[in-house]
Amino acid sequence: MKSVSALGSVLALSVVLASCGAPTAVRDGTYTQHQTYKAGNNNEYEFYMDVTATLADSKITAIEVTPDPGEYAKAVQGYATEFKSELQSKIIGKTLDEAKKLGYVSGASLASEAFSEALSGIESQASATSTR
Repeated sequence: MKSVSALGSVLALSVVLASCGAPTAVRDGTYTQHQTYKAGNNNEYEFYMDVTATLADSKITAIEVTPDPGEYAKAVQGYATEFKSELQSKIIGKTLDEAKKLGYVSGASLASEAFSEALSGIESQASATSTR
């Protein structure tokens, strides 16, 4: 009787832990997501970033962000440069779930939001249950 009760407790704990937002299982590999976003006082500018992440053992081992080369992007290049330099120290070694939760990076809030959305796209691509 005690072993049945213990087994029930283990199963209940497993269900609770599974519902606590365990990291998504992802396949190793390199994935790229093209992400658009809007900026400007009235969101009058639309530009993009391409985010490429290399994953190994569910962790980000390399990250590259290629910003939009357009005129508006050139005007805010200082933000883009800071954003890219901060990413390396904040992202490498993190899971996609951890990286998405980092939030605001270096004065580039719109780029930070777009980056997080790009990571969600990468997570979808790398999901162990998806087909590529």
